[in-house]
Amino acid sequence: MNTQDGNLALIRVIRAEIEKHGPVSFAWFMQQALYHPEHGYYSSGRCAIGRHGDYFTNVSVGPLFGQLLAAQLAEIWGRLGNPDKFVVVEQGAHHGEFARDVLESARKQWPNF
Repeated sequence: MNTQDGNLALIRVIRAEIEKHGPVSFAWFMQQALYHPEHGYYSSGRCAIGRHGDYFTNVSVGPLFGQLLAAQLAEIWGRLGNPDKFVVVEQGAHHGEFARDVLESARKQWPNF
């Protein structure tokens, strides 16, 4: 299925809902556009992140952001007295590049961290 076919299928889903129940909310429309199980932007596998994708994030263009955060975390850790337990949670892990960048930088620059 190409992108055009996916869009037409999603349009049919949205039209059918409107024809059956009347106007839909913007929230419902966006839920379908982004997360419909087969035709939504994120659910369909069409979403491409990176320099050649639909959009890019700071992580997808290089390790600098992870390196900067590693420095900040090491500073916080030090100000807390270098505790044995220091937990950092990455909320939107995606492919894990951000965590990799932070951990690699921390290991190189602050081996005791």
